[in-house]
Amino acid sequence: MNNTFFNWILRSYSRTRLPAKWLKRKYYKSGAMRFMKRFVKPGGLVFDVGANYGWKTELFLAVGARVVAIEPQSECLRVLKRKYGSNLSVFIEPFAAGAAETQSHIWKSDVRNQLSSMAPDWIFAVRNSGRFKHFEWSSKEDVNLVTLDSLVQKHGIPAFCKIDTEGYEFQAIQGLSQPLPSLSIEYHVEFLEAAVKSVEYLARLGDYSFNYTIGEHHGFAGKNRLDSKAVINAIASRKVSSLQGDIYASLSLNPFSDFA
Repeated sequence: MNNTFFNWILRSYSRTRLPAKWLKRKYYKSGAMRFMKRFVKPGGLVFDVGANYGWKTELFLAVGARVVAIEPQSECLRVLKRKYGSNLSVFIEPFAAGAAETQSHIWKSDVRNQLSSMAPDWIFAVRNSGRFKHFEWSSKEDVNLVTLDSLVQKHGIPAFCKIDTEGYEFQAIQGLSQPLPSLSIEYHVEFLEAAVKSVEYLARLGDYSFNYTIGEHHGFAGKNRLDSKAVINAIASRKVSSLQGDIYASLSLNPFSDFA
C-alpha cells in the first residue's frame, strides 16, 4: 500500500472522529471549566500558544477570559478568524512562539494539522515509538516567530499561558525572561527531554509548584504539589510508551489547594 493511499485512509479516519471529539468536549466541558477556573478568573488574560482551531480558546472564553490566540498555520488561522474574528475578547496573533523573533518553518502533518510540528526530533520520536509510525510530515510552511516577552509587552501579563506546540515547548519557553503566574506545557513521554528543559527553565525563572495531567483528563494525576524534579520523575515512572498530557506550573499554591 503506497503512502498516498494510506494517508488518505488515515485522514478519512481522523475526519470521522471529529464529531465524536466535539461531542466529548461538549460532554466534559463543565469539568474542563471547573478545572480551568483554578487558574483563570473572569476578565483574566490567557495566552493560547498553539491555538490550532481554537478548541481551548473556546474553553477560555467560556470561563470569561480574554484570549490571545497564537497560531502560525494558515489553514488554522482561517478557521480562527472565521470563528473569532469579530469577538472583542479574542486577539489572533499569526505567529509561532519561539526563542527569538525570526523566521522558520513548520512541518505539516499529512493527516491532521494538530500534529504539525517545528521540531523534527519530536516527529522522529513519536514515529519511532510506534504511536504515529504510519504518519508522514511531507511538506512545510514558512512561519514567523514571536517571543512570549514580546506578547507580554504588547498584551500584558497573562494569568495563564497554555503551550501546546508538538515538541517545540522549550523553544517557546526560552522566549520568556520573567515568570508568569501560571502555565501549562504539553508533554509526550517519547520526547520528555523537551518537558525536562521547560520545567527546569521555569524553575529558574520563579518559585513554581508543579503537577500534571494525563491525556485530556481534567484533574491532576499527582497526589501532591510537586517540585521540578518530582513532576518529571512522576511522569517517567508511569512507564507508558504513548503517555501524553500537560504539566501545570503555578507561582501560587491555590490551583493545587486540593493537595495542601
